Amino acid sequence: MANDYDLYIWPSADGMPILPLVNSIDNTEEIADGLADGEEYQWTVIANNACGSSSFDSGWILTMQDVPCEGDFNDDGFINTADLLLLLAQFGCTSLCNTDMDGNGTVNTNDLLTFLAVFGTTCP
Repeated sequence: MANDYDLYIWPSADGMPILPLVNSIDNTEEIADGLADGEEYQWTVIANNACGSSSFDSGWILTMQDVPCEGDFNDDGFINTADLLLLLAQFGCTSLCNTDMDGNGTVNTNDLLTFLAVFGTTCP
């Protein structure tokens, strides 16, 4: 059984780095900073315990994508009046609605209420 894990992530065009991106992970969730949107990466995990370490080579490639921030329609990192105006401009929209927050295909009162619940927050 492993005591902890080292996570190696590198651009697909490069070779595996000598040092892990994140080391001594002892949980099942980890945030890896510094990865570029749209870039393809390879990854591997090294399990460490008192007897040594062993690697798991996934053979998988991951591609980073921006995580949309619900309610930030203009992508400025803030959910504010500018976003509210965009939602109100599409109020009643029934197709190709950029401000449809509940995914039902229309911009209506449910979307406005959903938006108001996140109004004033910032995106991660």
